[in-house]
Amino acid sequence: MHSSSIQVLKEDYDALMAFFIETEQPSFQISINNAYRKNLVLSAASFFESEIKKTILNHTRTVSRGDEKLVTFIDSKVLARQYHSLFDWDAKNCNKFFKCFGEVVKDAARSQLIRDDLIQSEIAFLEMGAERNRLVHQNFSEIVINSTFDEIYRKYVSACPFIEFVKKLLAEE
Repeated sequence: MHSSSIQVLKEDYDALMAFFIETEQPSFQISINNAYRKNLVLSAASFFESEIKKTILNHTRTVSRGDEKLVTFIDSKVLARQYHSLFDWDAKNCNKFFKCFGEVVKDAARSQLIRDDLIQSEIAFLEMGAERNRLVHQNFSEIVINSTFDEIYRKYVSACPFIEFVKKLLAEE
């Protein structure tokens, strides 16, 4: 499960960097690198947010047998402008999120993440969200991202299985 838009972003970045390296334009390399790293962080974190919100709404729709009043309530009062409060972005796990579905779900999720060797995926997801928060809540234009574009992209790829895990977890009801 990857975003085709993020894949296009990577392909554009790679092509631009190759062109500016080939034409020996280091100032453009630096500008593109800085802008694309921020864009990739925001794009990946937004993609993850969208996927998790859709998953929660689909779960709500399923367990409520399509009760659109409940789905709308969850969407407007739990997810809209509240998504980022579902996670402890500075933690090394998503226990806060899983606990929203009950202690049994949290414990089962923890066990499954360990069993399926997805802890690094979970951590990558949290790191992407934390970096996104840093970008949008601090001075975006002056913030420096220390990771390279390729490191950020690898973190995005690493986090994708966690999103699939959440989808499967909430589909098990």
